[in-house]
Amino acid sequence: ALHATARRGVRQPPKRGLVVAPVTDAGLAERMNALMKETLGRTGGRFRPAPWDRLIELAGAHPRLSRIVGTFDPSVQGAESLLAFARGEFHGNHATYAEAASARGNGSNACVAYAPAWELIRWARDAGAAWFDFGGVSNGNAGSGDPLGGISDFKRRFTKDEVTVGEEWVFEPQKVKAKLAAALSTAVGAARRVLPGS
Repeated sequence: ALHATARRGVRQPPKRGLVVAPVTDAGLAERMNALMKETLGRTGGRFRPAPWDRLIELAGAHPRLSRIVGTFDPSVQGAESLLAFARGEFHGNHATYAEAASARGNGSNACVAYAPAWELIRWARDAGAAWFDFGGVSNGNAGSGDPLGGISDFKRRFTKDEVTVGEEWVFEPQKVKAKLAAALSTAVGAARRVLPGS
């Protein structure tokens, strides 16, 4: 059911001399955070450093529960050889696509993100997962001006099944009641500061 672009992306790295393999070196933690920062910068996401050294150790100690797969360029020395990675989590009957990041302009002209995602899907299937959760998608696509459109296109290329599992709602109270509650909260705070022993 893979889209032709996804099939090409999965097969391309080895043809370009790249290696797709589990990430096992905790020394790559800084590089992984740099890739996350770069990736989130492209979509306007908020970057928070992750403890990748510990997540790598977790995947090594419990390979059925967590897996991190990367695309590496063996012609590059050191941490910069890691061009992309994806992390999956196993949850009994399904697995999730937890985090992923990739470098742009890596010099290989290869799609470096598809193969790690595909390896996670295979890992999940082999572990007994009935389905793989790629996480949310937006309504846009790469050409729509939606900053998440390209990522949504990427995820949709792995399946034709798109399921609504939840919606995001924003609670907005009535304006008058909200202003009254805010004023009351401010007044109580001021009274506590003024009254002795508060």
